[in-house]
Amino acid sequence: MEIEKAIASGVVTIHPTAVVHNTVIFLVEQGQAPVLIHDRVKIGPYCILQEGVEVCSQAVLYSCVRLDRFCKIGRKSFIGHGTILRECTTVGDVSVVAHLVCCEGDTAFGHDTIVHDQSHVTKGAKIGDYSFLGPMSMGVNDRKIVHRRPEREDWKPTPYEVGDWCRIGAGAIMLPGVKIKNNSQVGAGAVVTKDVEKNTTVMGVPAKEVSR
Repeated sequence: MEIEKAIASGVVTIHPTAVVHNTVIFLVEQGQAPVLIHDRVKIGPYCILQEGVEVCSQAVLYSCVRLDRFCKIGRKSFIGHGTILRECTTVGDVSVVAHLVCCEGDTAFGHDTIVHDQSHVTKGAKIGDYSFLGPMSMGVNDRKIVHRRPEREDWKPTPYEVGDWCRIGAGAIMLPGVKIKNNSQVGAGAVVTKDVEKNTTVMGVPAKEVSR
């Protein structure tokens, strides 16, 4: 739905101080949860927002961002060009989800967290406060390949977790169910196959502890 029609039909509420490009598309219909855009928000061209999306004060969405159902973007947060956040993803205040990031949904990004360019965040992942995920970092949430197999119907994701104050190097891979605990570091290109204890640095394939 175009912006003028969306406002007129009441499915979108835009604060008077917000700046929303006229090419933004709202995929929401009457009777669905409205889109809420708060004060001093800036939304660039060709973004797509679905029902129940909330963009909080002073947040910025660059061009071609897609926010699926019930996503919430925190205050003063930035979402980069071409990033896709699937349904029920929340981004904390003062956070950055950079360019061309793909998030599969039901994901929580903490306060003052940075997810760098071209990262892939799997369904159900949790990223803590003040953490950093380097470019092209990736998570995995399926323990076996079930594509086009009967057991696909019983499949459930096994998400990973990143704690507070963590640093994940460029190209690192987190396997299903691992927990990277507070104040830990993962080296660039590492493959994390098991939990990383707090205050620990791991590197390599598979990732092994190198210091505490």
